[in-house]
Amino acid sequence: MAIISNTDVYESALEHGASKKEAAAVALGSTTGMFLIDKYAHLGEMFFDDPEAVARREFKSVLRKEADSINSSLKSLSSETTKEEKKNLLGKM
Repeated sequence: MAIISNTDVYESALEHGASKKEAAAVALGSTTGMFLIDKYAHLGEMFFDDPEAVARREFKSVLRKEADSINSSLKSLSSETTKEEKKNLLGKM
């Protein structure tokens, strides 16, 4: 979507009196901005059905939750717990 509108931005800048170099810079900035918004705000997924992207995002979410759970479990082990008790607790995870 960002690349398609690039020519429109370029032509519009030329029509409003910009030089070719200035119009190219504006079009490049516009295209880059639109691409980054689509990529990081996940707006592109609204227009293009990409099940792999959705699956990757959900996998990362589950992985992050599990890592946080394990991290909090490890933090809860006090310094008074013996090495043998720690091994038993870690073996249960």
